[in-house]
Amino acid sequence: MNIEVKIPSAGESITSGVLSIWHKKNGEPVSRDELLFTLETDKVSQEVTAADSGILHTKVAEGDEVKIGQVVAEIEPIAAGVAKALAPASSPTPAPVEAKAAAPALETPKPPAPTPTPNAVAPKAEPSSTVGDSRATRKKLSPLRRKIATQLVMAQQTAAILTTFNECDMSAIMALRKELQEDFSKKHGVKLGFMSFFIKAVVDALQAIPSINSRMEGDELITNNAYDIGVAVGTE
Repeated sequence: MNIEVKIPSAGESITSGVLSIWHKKNGEPVSRDELLFTLETDKVSQEVTAADSGILHTKVAEGDEVKIGQVVAEIEPIAAGVAKALAPASSPTPAPVEAKAAAPALETPKPPAPTPTPNAVAPKAEPSSTVGDSRATRKKLSPLRRKIATQLVMAQQTAAILTTFNECDMSAIMALRKELQEDFSKKHGVKLGFMSFFIKAVVDALQAIPSINSRMEGDELITNNAYDIGVAVGTE
């Protein structure tokens, strides 16, 4: 008898979640206490393990929303699974033939070309897509990250927003600016200021920490792969 794999309880107020990752795929053997899948809710991320050994048969895909208590897979006991896999196909007993006629039959037949089975499961693509000309990547937020985003927005709307100032050593940049100032002014007709150094530092920071260079749209997080920086300047 197959063992049902159900979505476990994740708290009193949680009724559903998202099965974000299958760590074992459909048709693969699993061992007792081996990691099966990860459940994402708006409060926790929970890993679920196998209750027994056997062959895994999944019922939902990665990224599907599931209810608490829902059966998402079955584990076929390993003994039954192995017996079924190793059972030879039944065939009638061949009739005896003469030695001369049997000789050609000793030739080893070529194995047939592999063909897909009806139950084959196509690999699921990552739940993300590019926006525009690959300047940004769109990825579905997990329930936990959606909850965090909501709380952060609420905190921004209800809390006092302050500005902090941090000091840094600019002596090296000041020395470089002084060294290049004359040639820069002759070539471009303007003085070399500090803003270009600030922009360079900002781009380096965004490359080092890509999550800062992102925005929210609905329940999706869009991470930009380009660095568009606007600067206010004084003009005529």
